[in-house]
Amino acid sequence: GKQTYLCNECKKRFIADYIYNARKPEVKAQIIRMTVKSSGIRDIAYVLKVRPVTVISTIRKYAKELKEANENADSKVVNVLELDEQWSYVEKKN
Repeated sequence: GKQTYLCNECKKRFIADYIYNARKPEVKAQIIRMTVKSSGIRDIAYVLKVRPVTVISTIRKYAKELKEANENADSKVVNVLELDEQWSYVEKKN
């Protein structure tokens, strides 16, 4: 297996060299940046070589963190994250 490390401050475990791109913190940050720039979920997944489900879960986690930070802040700041994705279905012809 891979060598794991333990953070002395937060006690979380991590791996120095990730195999899957979605585990890299810089990829998660890039997902958020691309979302803010109005990139679609499938486009983000394709460019960053991750699954669309990973993109959605990263955005949801970030939105939850924003909400919690806003609830704990003295002054209320409204953060709105709007997602828009076109879904299509093509019926199989017999």
